[in-house]
Amino acid sequence: MSQILFGVVFVAAFAGYWWYSHGRKGNRAVHDHLGLAAGEEIQTYFTGHHHLARGASDVGAALVGMQRVGKTVTCVFSTSGALVIRTQGDAPLRPDKGTLVMNKVADSVDRLSGTGGKAEPADAFEISMPNAPTITVALARSCAELIQRWNAA
Repeated sequence: MSQILFGVVFVAAFAGYWWYSHGRKGNRAVHDHLGLAAGEEIQTYFTGHHHLARGASDVGAALVGMQRVGKTVTCVFSTSGALVIRTQGDAPLRPDKGTLVMNKVADSVDRLSGTGGKAEPADAFEISMPNAPTITVALARSCAELIQRWNAA
């Protein structure tokens, strides 16, 4: 009986912690996570990941079904026309149009969900902007084209 009581108390404590840290914010939690301003909404949302160079250990891991990937990178276009790029665990970046530099460094490094929602080839891009470190990100081709069109407009 004490084990059941302990389980119930543990689940209740976890649920209370989650509600206090995330749930009570309602729909604002995602907006705060992405650094969107009040009244700004998500228009387009897609993800990629940091591109990692593969080595001999990755070949051995692949034989047993394991794959190493970098941190998730979330890209959002807001209703105000802003681009937000957020690496998992870091603060969101909001580059200005025309300041983003994207260079393709590798072709077909992965298959990721594109803007149409279907898996497509992903390429590795080096992305740099003022006052931010350069990152190498694997993005689906349609997502990378969308960012490049936004930057050129």
